[in-house]
Amino acid sequence: MAFRLLRVKVYEVSSEELAPYDNKDGVSQEKVDVAMVIELYRAAHERIYEEETGLENILAWTITFLNHLLHSNSIPDKKLHKLVEFYMNNYHGIPIRLGVRRNLDLYDMSHYQALRVKNRFSNICNGDLIALAMQDFTICQAQYHKELQQLQRWYADCRLDTLKFGRQVVFISYFLASLIVIYDCATSAHARLAFTKTTLLVTLIDDFFDYGGSRKECYNILELVNE
Repeated sequence: MAFRLLRVKVYEVSSEELAPYDNKDGVSQEKVDVAMVIELYRAAHERIYEEETGLENILAWTITFLNHLLHSNSIPDKKLHKLVEFYMNNYHGIPIRLGVRRNLDLYDMSHYQALRVKNRFSNICNGDLIALAMQDFTICQAQYHKELQQLQRWYADCRLDTLKFGRQVVFISYFLASLIVIYDCATSAHARLAFTKTTLLVTLIDDFFDYGGSRKECYNILELVNE
């Protein structure tokens, strides 16, 4: 998990620490630790070099292993089963915030082995981490809601809502922007708003040229752009 989080934050950490797990023999067969296999599967996706054979091997066997568990219905814990199912379904297509929301629904500390006492923070418990994650998610949701309201006001102020043609894509455009421009929720607000407005205008102009405007009006727009 630490390896994956560091690489997600663009730290060039070596994958050598995961070398003992580059084949299934590195996992105890006496008691299958499904949560650990999930973490190995997720970590193996964070390849940053062309050749990382270890991570490729980990990804190959964890995919086979987890798919077998799903198809044989061998995961008795329902939450853990759903978590495996979630990650095995188009892993790279899972938006970050939607992934966080799903994790909050399905997370269960009992899936993970407790660290040795010497490696634990004495003043932080698992409940604190969950509370912080929930608070962060709630703050971001509030920020997104605020931005969406701003966009709806802008859309009405520009009288785009009075057009008799074109797709109403305010929600869809902003949703796409919120997936692409994520970084820090508050500081990237301007980028999300700009991205959404651009997407909206391009979509409306496309619809105008397709069926909303006359031939003369389309030529007028082209002349305006040239000027």
